[in-house]
Amino acid sequence: MGSNLKPNCLVIGASGQLGSRVSDHFTELGWHVMNFARNSSTESAKDFWARLDNIRSDFQIVVNAASPSHGFAVENPQVYLGWMNSHSKHLEALSNRSSSSRLFSFSTTRVYGLNSQGVISEESPTNPDSVYAEGHLSQETVLLESNWSILRLSNLFGRPGTHGRLSRTLLTNFVLAGFVAGEKTTLRGPSQTKKDFLPISALLGVLESLAFSDMSVLLNVTSGQSRTLANWVNYLADAYENATQFKPIFEFESDFPTSPDVRLSNSRLKGLLPGWEPDFDNEVNSLLTYMRQAHGST
Repeated sequence: MGSNLKPNCLVIGASGQLGSRVSDHFTELGWHVMNFARNSSTESAKDFWARLDNIRSDFQIVVNAASPSHGFAVENPQVYLGWMNSHSKHLEALSNRSSSSRLFSFSTTRVYGLNSQGVISEESPTNPDSVYAEGHLSQETVLLESNWSILRLSNLFGRPGTHGRLSRTLLTNFVLAGFVAGEKTTLRGPSQTKKDFLPISALLGVLESLAFSDMSVLLNVTSGQSRTLANWVNYLADAYENATQFKPIFEFESDFPTSPDVRLSNSRLKGLLPGWEPDFDNEVNSLLTYMRQAHGST
């Protein structure tokens, strides 16, 4: 499939924060996009999958961005695991009857375990220590056998797309929402924990590039920059102050002498996409603008 073509694309989970951005990005490229999401918050999973099973199969690109949140998984572990298992089977059925040449599904780098230390690559052993990660790893197993590409994502942040909704379950979004609200933002956990934060805009560039390759891949899509939580929140506070001339207040509720040092290697990604770099500033600024408008701030 040449990059000059305008492929037919199916985005599953197009009403979510990530799916809506994927839909917007493909549309801006001039690609033909069909958005697929729940008809309403009351639509049952059974009806959702019935509609998915009846969808046409002439898409060149399919992106699965549908998944219950981490919070839902924690509160409803068995329901979550059942949903992921069933959704995997319906995605597998879609790929079996589809003529699409490229199939993508988003997963999470949490499959490596929160207590992992050092540099993590795609070859690192998986050790999910949460039901959320367990469900994603189980889905990966099914989809990899059906020629899907799996993109394991680190700590995403960014504004939602045109038809999406803001997710405050994402750490960066939660912090900035607290700043906009004008209250003290309290963060729980060790301030010196190192994490990798990924702009959604950077992921969109990766997805666009991989859409025209012939390979099915398992990739960690990460920024390649390991930052402590304290360093990251200070970065966000500076960005907010520059935009509003107001210095936000935040604190960490607890801290510990030692904490995991989790760094994700993106060397394989850079090999596939020479010159790729995440754009932190533009994504943070677009998220700030969105939040200030949504909250009626000036």
